[in-house]
Amino acid sequence: MLSRSAYRLGLVVLLSCITVFSACKKDDDNDTTTENTGYAEDLVLIQQSFDDLDEIVMRAQYGGTGSLKGGENPLAACATIIHDTATTPKRILIDFGNTGCISYDGRVRTGKLNVFYEGDYRTANYYHRVEPQFYTVDGNRVSGIRKITAVGRNMQNQLYYTEEVKGEVVLKNGGGTLKADSKRTLTMVAGEQTLDVTDNVYSVDGFGEMTRANGEVFTTEVVKPLNVSFSCNYINKGVIRVIPAGFTHRFVDYGDGACDNKATVTVNNVGRVVTLP
Repeated sequence: MLSRSAYRLGLVVLLSCITVFSACKKDDDNDTTTENTGYAEDLVLIQQSFDDLDEIVMRAQYGGTGSLKGGENPLAACATIIHDTATTPKRILIDFGNTGCISYDGRVRTGKLNVFYEGDYRTANYYHRVEPQFYTVDGNRVSGIRKITAVGRNMQNQLYYTEEVKGEVVLKNGGGTLKADSKRTLTMVAGEQTLDVTDNVYSVDGFGEMTRANGEVFTTEVVKPLNVSFSCNYINKGVIRVIPAGFTHRFVDYGDGACDNKATVTVNNVGRVVTLP
């Protein structure tokens, strides 16, 4: 039988453990500094790296080399484009070269994009697949596959697409590798009636899984449809839930539709502003 002193000592230890556990649990639930580990920044960077590809493809296909150029001397060629319509599927090779090209959105690109496609993007039989080759954006190397397939029309007679991404971004300066695996739905809400792709606007829903440079895996869910407008270089509306394993959910809010490079990240009802790449 335990002595009274031993019993009291055991009780003190037990209560201390309970107190420490409760304090740690409370910190996990309420410590907003855990957001500073950068889940939101990783999400925004890898999403931007792959979302850009659709606009580049459509600019190359319908606007030519001039539509890809930005910065000084905007009429100069930013990339060479080889368009082969004799193959099945058809192919577009977009080559930004090796020295760096300031593109229409101010980002510097190098390398190539291999594009395979069929149909017209405004019809239900359209698809394209983009495979980057030694391709970088602002020094970050992007590789993998992004595929868009036009499914048909919804109840509002809007054309919608499935989008699949499986790829990675090797960060510059030895920052490690981000990986993405996502499936989303893109609904074309504006721009279908013109060949000017810069007036295209899409509403985006869906899920994804991402791996950070340190190996941590988190999932994402669009909780308010994202607004992707080709007239803006950033997502300008919508909310994504970021779900890290073992940590509080974060919410990335891209705003109310204004075209800017800011988003608000909220965790435990405390928000901070991040700058989009």
